[in-house]
Amino acid sequence: MSYFSTRVPTWWSPDGTYHLSRDITLKPAKRTAYKNYPGAGSTMFFDTLNFITEAQTQEEHIGKLRQWALFHSFILDFPHLCYFFEEGRLRKHKLVKSEPKQSTKDAIKDNIGEKVYFLHPIPPRISYKALFQQYQSFTREQTSLLRAYLLPLNRHQAGMIYSLFDESRTYWQIAVYASVLEAIIGHASNCPGSVTTCPVCNKHLQPHREKSETDWRKSYLKPLIPDQVIRNEYLDVINTAYNEIRHPTAHAGAMPVPEYMLPEIGTTETYDTKRTIGEFPADWSALYSLLMSVKSVTRSILLNKLFQLNTFPKLLPLNVTTIGGIQPSSDTV
Repeated sequence: MSYFSTRVPTWWSPDGTYHLSRDITLKPAKRTAYKNYPGAGSTMFFDTLNFITEAQTQEEHIGKLRQWALFHSFILDFPHLCYFFEEGRLRKHKLVKSEPKQSTKDAIKDNIGEKVYFLHPIPPRISYKALFQQYQSFTREQTSLLRAYLLPLNRHQAGMIYSLFDESRTYWQIAVYASVLEAIIGHASNCPGSVTTCPVCNKHLQPHREKSETDWRKSYLKPLIPDQVIRNEYLDVINTAYNEIRHPTAHAGAMPVPEYMLPEIGTTETYDTKRTIGEFPADWSALYSLLMSVKSVTRSILLNKLFQLNTFPKLLPLNVTTIGGIQPSSDTV
């Protein structure tokens, strides 16, 4: 049997050589500069780790890397790994001469709670290995949900001056997240009194639901999220994604084109959930804030669906500060 190794960017590494499974080992490596990423002339620095597998062929190793990359990207909210894989930046695979040995430490620290729920005041303890073991037993439906969430439609633009389709990509990305939410939340049962056949032409008719879609979502979230303030924010974001973004986007509706309304240099604008929902049709920063909010809500609900983590952090506002020129600096605090 042979061993292959590929160095990959990461946001978390174990603190020693770590046997993740029978045939996969993770080994921390040095921080690395990646040139021409995310675009030409740019450079980004990432921590790295060596992804090592026991495999008969390099193709088998790449197959294991492909499956692990999806898990690692989702759990750590680290989409760069998927980008690197698809852009051919992970093509250097080394043949390892001997089996990697587990570190001699008493226990490798693999609690990734703070990474999974970044900035959450009380993150739960989460074992990376335990989550990966769950992931390995996923059904096709579970894997499909994870892959749909990770599908990137809105990245690597050259900047807002040279953008033609920023808002369209953003609307479609929100629509993707909404489709994931719909697959998880589902719909209310059909009303038993629905007339399903036309008495004149015998054409099949669409039945109606027992309760409204909004009420159904509310009833789904209530047992999941005890905190009413957080639950209501999640519900407002979901309803906006469904009703104001997904439906008109998917059916080629005339979507608003927001403007870049930059704050004065040195000042900061804050977009909480209420402002985000109220201003996204006119203000690009509010639309971006909505994208981040829908993504956060979808990720928290999907983490619970797939891994039963039962943690639903408060949504963070978006702060936008103009520091000079015309390109705003955005962050969440």
